[in-house]
Amino acid sequence: MGTARKRKFSAAAKRDVQLPESLKWIPGPLKDKKDHKNVSIQPNEPDIGLLRMQTETLLRSLRKQHSKKCRKAIELAGHLGQIAEIGPHKLSWWTALAKKNGASIEFTHRSPESDCKLDFAFRPSQIAAVAGKVYVTISAEDIQEKDYLNGRIFWKRDIYHHVLREHRELLEVVIPENTFPAAKIASDRNCVRDLDGPTPAYNAQVHQLQEVLPLARELDRNDEMRDVWLLLQRFAELRYTGLSDQQCLSVASVSLRANALASFRSALEWLKSGLTIPLNSIDGDRLKHDCDKAISLLDRALDRQSQVEAFAAVFLHTQKHIDTFDVIVSSTENLDFARLRTAVGERVSNLTWIDPLRCGLQLNEKSYNPLTIGPASSDRQAAAEFRRFWGERAELRKFKDGRILECVSHNDPDPLADCCRFAAGRQLTIIGERLTEDIDYLVECKAARAEFDGFAREARALEDLPLRITMLQRSTYGAQDGEALIEFESSGRWPDDILALQRTKAAVLLSTATAMEGLRSVKQARVARDALLEHTFFLEVTLPSGQVFNLRIRHDRERELLSSQHDDDKASQMWICRFDAPIRHVSAMQALEGLHPSFTLAQHLLDTWFASHLLSRHFPAMWRESLLATVYLSPGALDAPRSAFCAFQRCLRFLATWDWRVDALTVPTSADSGESVRGDALIALNTRAENLLQALRSKDPAMRKSGMVVVANCHPAGELLAALPPPDRTASLRLTALAKACVPLLCQEDLVSQRQVLMSRLCTPALEDYDVVLHLYGARPQKYKNLNNTQEARLLTTVLQCFVDDLERVYGDTSKFFAGDFSAQASQHAVGMLFDRVVRDKTLRFRVNGNMNAMRAEDDEDEHVQLNSEAVLAEIQRLGHGIVSRIQIN
Repeated sequence: MGTARKRKFSAAAKRDVQLPESLKWIPGPLKDKKDHKNVSIQPNEPDIGLLRMQTETLLRSLRKQHSKKCRKAIELAGHLGQIAEIGPHKLSWWTALAKKNGASIEFTHRSPESDCKLDFAFRPSQIAAVAGKVYVTISAEDIQEKDYLNGRIFWKRDIYHHVLREHRELLEVVIPENTFPAAKIASDRNCVRDLDGPTPAYNAQVHQLQEVLPLARELDRNDEMRDVWLLLQRFAELRYTGLSDQQCLSVASVSLRANALASFRSALEWLKSGLTIPLNSIDGDRLKHDCDKAISLLDRALDRQSQVEAFAAVFLHTQKHIDTFDVIVSSTENLDFARLRTAVGERVSNLTWIDPLRCGLQLNEKSYNPLTIGPASSDRQAAAEFRRFWGERAELRKFKDGRILECVSHNDPDPLADCCRFAAGRQLTIIGERLTEDIDYLVECKAARAEFDGFAREARALEDLPLRITMLQRSTYGAQDGEALIEFESSGRWPDDILALQRTKAAVLLSTATAMEGLRSVKQARVARDALLEHTFFLEVTLPSGQVFNLRIRHDRERELLSSQHDDDKASQMWICRFDAPIRHVSAMQALEGLHPSFTLAQHLLDTWFASHLLSRHFPAMWRESLLATVYLSPGALDAPRSAFCAFQRCLRFLATWDWRVDALTVPTSADSGESVRGDALIALNTRAENLLQALRSKDPAMRKSGMVVVANCHPAGELLAALPPPDRTASLRLTALAKACVPLLCQEDLVSQRQVLMSRLCTPALEDYDVVLHLYGARPQKYKNLNNTQEARLLTTVLQCFVDDLERVYGDTSKFFAGDFSAQASQHAVGMLFDRVVRDKTLRFRVNGNMNAMRAEDDEDEHVQLNSEAVLAEIQRLGHGIVSRIQIN
């Protein structure tokens, strides 16, 4: 491997970044002959050659880092050997010495009493540099027979740590091997007298004190064991696992297999089983969860794309950030984790102890249940404990099935947050909490969808029509109103001429509008002409709540007629984009929402962010929804998000790190179940994405025109570009830059805890980046009495969208326009305008009927012209009279 490639990989190994494309495979044979041995793979271990090669490359970098630590440890051991011995003295003497030096002794277990009779000394019997660390052995003379009880041996270890506090990073204090009999510190014995029952976690820590040095010496002699230990260290430092180096040593010693990757997977199995190193309940639950996810990723790595993703998720991407969890609970005082766990109960699938002041929660389908259901009243002991915990809030309820249960009712918009505040105090900070406006939006969406479903049922029951309606379905998912498709029963009387077909459609829509005027669920129905396609019409239906849907007739024969009567595929692609792809997309998104209820609210947050940065025109709703679906369907080493704000944060982080010039985004949607496709279907989807990106790169090798490529499983291979057309390069670069600028804000926990403030900061547009900003009039006081507020707002939105469409059509050759969706009730809107750098900064040779408003170039004797930007802006001001309030030139 070349020097440049080594530096690039070392940087990727040390940071939370995606593996560069140039390092995603290793060309040529390996140098070590032993790497070519025919090794036997266990039945449960996947035969993943590329993943094994990536792991070997990572190990080369980790070995170099380990060698540097070994050299530092040897130097430190020589320095520590010159420190004079101290003691023995009583604890009061050590406390006074620490206070004199302006320090304090930090005890890892409970602090000893001030009148403790034990003697403490610093008289190491051995100082050895082994496996990149300096192991300082406590003298056997200073260890008493019962020092394994009640944390006494750890007090003596903490005195050594205090003396050597300036070198804690490369230092481990241990005791001689076999100091305490194994029978006395077995997992079924009680070594902390204040606790009832066995203390396996404490006993395991005492056992590690006397076993870690022999294991470290074995690590120095065994290269295979060292490799597994390095991978486990890498795995642990990226996560909240609670694993120490000594615990990784213990697991590595029993996990050796045919190669480093197989040994690492075996080590994960050991950790998942919980037999090797007992941990406290919180750390143990998180560790088992992380190991299970990593094993699942390794087992599913069947093709090149999935192997690259699995390697990055397990060994490169850190999970020590806020959006690792759905909710983070933090307090100014130490949290009572036992009480918090009791309060949340079955509402969380995982509770992780981040530090004494914070814990992370991963939610499940019961998280927002307004009732906390307790035991049956017949179970007197459990019911008494439930009432003792919840106090006056506990009440008996009888359910429809006859059960009488203890319950607690939560009137808070977020029942989970209410449980946390009850358990740990009202002064908690809860990141990811569901707010009142979130509930209002969800209720509004549910009511709007119910209203459309009722209208669709009445429309399908209409009888006085030329043809019976067989399908009436929305073609937009996220918006409350928008587009819908209507399909009639099959008939052989539809004409075979495209113009006659459009006129027949108009006649059918007129009769349908007359019939729908009599429905209770319809306020108004009228036929309107489509401005985008010639000779096409749609039916505009207004529902009682003010929702407006544009109904278009879907007829399969129309696509065949368009293909036969037009030489290019533009008309056929437009038909797919309008009549075919939306149906499959909406079905997939509805199935995904059924599996992940937070998807709707997360999509609302993402749409708000795109609209505020004037990106909605370049990234339509179907593209944005497919992007967010990937966060749920391909979460990597994490669980799928259960809170909307967590999904929104992960989406922004993904946009900031996605190298779209190299990788296409695959959306493994399943329209039936809402789950991600697996196995052969996922391999086929990744292959389609690679082929599509290669086809675009063959036409545009430097990606100077095309931008982000998204491939969804719900669309056939031949319709991918029509269903999700890639945005242009300028819009893609701007989206990446904006996402990178937002990520630092997501890392500020004090800011993230105030979601309204954070969203205001995230959604502040950078208008100074545009060459020109057109400020448009927004919502105004009601002017016409025959129009209500909803109709007037929709009319204004339509006018603004048509105005920007006209600007794009007239000046699109020399400028790019960026705008939001104009759907908010804002007092003012903005449209960003970027001139093409070629026509803005350079002069061009004059030609007749040029594609821009030009003027003679200054100080140029030849026939060269340049863009007349002042005239262009004057034309826009004249065209937008009554629409454009002012023009800002940057």
